[in-house]
Parts: sequence; C-alpha cells; structure tokens
Amino acid sequence: MSNLHAILSDLHRLLSTYRSEDFLEASKYPGLGRPLKDTLLSLASEAREEAKQSANQKKRTVVDQKSGDLGNTTALDSDKASLAELILRSHYGAAVSSMVSFANSYGLKLQTRPKESRERVAKRLATLMTNLPDGKKGQAAAELIAKASSQTQGWINVIKSSKR
Repeated sequence: MSNLHAILSDLHRLLSTYRSEDFLEASKYPGLGRPLKDTLLSLASEAREEAKQSANQKKRTVVDQKSGDLGNTTALDSDKASLAELILRSHYGAAVSSMVSFANSYGLKLQTRPKESRERVAKRLATLMTNLPDGKKGQAAAELIAKASSQTQGWINVIKSSKR
C-alpha cells in the first residue's frame, strides 16, 4: 500500500507525457511479451480517454469563464462525473446495494430510493466522496481503481450471463 500512490502518480505522469499513438507504437515492438503489449494497448486507450476528457474540460472552462465564472465548479463537476464513472466501472457499481455497502465502509450515509438507477446512485456517492478528507478520499479512490473492471471484462460478464 505504501507504493500505491507513487505507482498511480507515475501512471498519471506517463499518461500526461505520452500520446495514445506513442503507446500504440511501443506495443508493436517485436521483443515484448503479450502481457506487456496488452498493458501498452490499455495505456493507449486510457491516454485517448484522458485526452478527450481534458479537451471537454477545457471547453467547459472557457465557456464558464466567458459567463463570468472562474471554472471552479466545472472542475468539481468534472471530478464528480469521473468519480461516478469509476464507481460504475468498479465491482461496487454492479448493484445499488454494493454501492451502499461501499459508502458505509467509509462512514458515508448513502440512502437510496426504490427504483433509483445505478447511475444516479453512483453520482450521489461521488458527491458524498468529494466531501471526504483527502486521505480517506484517496484510499476510497484507490480501492475503486483496484476493483475496476475493464470493458473487456464487462463484455465477458454479459456473455456469461446470456449463456445461463
């Protein structure tokens, strides 16, 4: 756990330093094993997503600045949205009850309403998480990242459930 923040920091530095094309080019190197190639392809995909999010956030900040706002709420909304996406991609996002259990484990009171969508509950959980102290917030985010399922895993789950 002590190296977790250093590892995540290095990953974010890599993603901000190199473009998606750089990771794709590196994955074509002939001496790489399959796991490392898969990792580079995943980083390429993540770099692409991060570039899209960064461009969207810059557009929103420009619009907010034109309207007189300094963009602080936009950055906060963007953080909540990306946190909600992370929640939904994690194993906790599979069911509302899992999200409630996750919230309880961090001392958050997340109450749900009947027939409330997972997306809405994830957004509310993200809002609650932004109010956590930085240490706890980092720990919760690290747990979500560790339990995040990839898109491939999501399709595997869909295929498995359709065979039943």
